[in-house]
Amino acid sequence: MVGLLGLMSLQLVAIRGNASSRSFSTAVAIAQEKLETVEFLPFGNLSTAAEVNATNVSPWNASGFTTQFTRNTTVTTVVAATGVPITTVLVDVSWPDQTIVGFNHHVKMWTAVTQ
Repeated sequence: MVGLLGLMSLQLVAIRGNASSRSFSTAVAIAQEKLETVEFLPFGNLSTAAEVNATNVSPWNASGFTTQFTRNTTVTTVVAATGVPITTVLVDVSWPDQTIVGFNHHVKMWTAVTQ
């Protein structure tokens, strides 16, 4: 009987680990998709990629994936010492933890673009 209870707890840990991996993989895909969109924008239009608290950005929401992802994209342009403008695009995807109330996970990816 004790062995079965131990086996059940291991099964719960495995299920939670799978759900966590799925959420992390989804967040990476959401951030990557945004960066690929930015890649094809003209340099002068990069600022249009900025967004704040874009929700329901998961490509799998329609198939019953209940985790709500939020994406924030920050676009910053600076002029390097050489006089060349450099624009950085930071994508931050977050989602709530399924077991710790009030805790959010984050995946951050960025790229730099020059003219």
